[in-house]
Amino acid sequence: MEIKNLVKVYDEAISQSDVNKIIMYCKTVEEFQKGKIGNDEGVENTNIRKVLLHEVVPVKKSMTMAFIHNFLKTTFFQHFFRYKQETGCTLNMSFLNEMSILKYEPGHFFRPHFDAGTSPVRNMSFILMLNNDYEGGELSFFDPDCKTNEYTVDVKPGRLIVWPSYWMFPHGVKPVTKGIRYAIVSWGQ
Repeated sequence: MEIKNLVKVYDEAISQSDVNKIIMYCKTVEEFQKGKIGNDEGVENTNIRKVLLHEVVPVKKSMTMAFIHNFLKTTFFQHFFRYKQETGCTLNMSFLNEMSILKYEPGHFFRPHFDAGTSPVRNMSFILMLNNDYEGGELSFFDPDCKTNEYTVDVKPGRLIVWPSYWMFPHGVKPVTKGIRYAIVSWGQ
């Protein structure tokens, strides 16, 4: 089976109005941190990943963040169940273990990688595209050897991409060349 048959793309997972509200929130966030690789503690390695992130948590900082988290949690779960129905996937998911806003500025990228891990455990991956007013920054999926470009997902605001987090689905973000790319990522366990 081809990778693109198990990487599902859902257009208008959220409305353009909701996308605009989330982007407005993204532009007010001052607490972006450098993206890391690895487990919970992570390691900064700008040869593999160069991106800024802001963790979206259901409590703690603001009611706006809590609303965005809970709204997207519902959206991601709805699309997970749709994914299972469409693909016959037998994976289960009981909660989202992380959710982050990613901000890719010019020169930012993420080399091919896969999302599976043991700390935290990741079974399903979600990327919600928020904008398309930038250049570069394409999301591509590869053969498991990470050398062959299998499938590039076209950018469209409100588009949600869902797939299993396992080694069979290496993916990456090509360097942004102009503008700022915003997306939200999350993983289910």
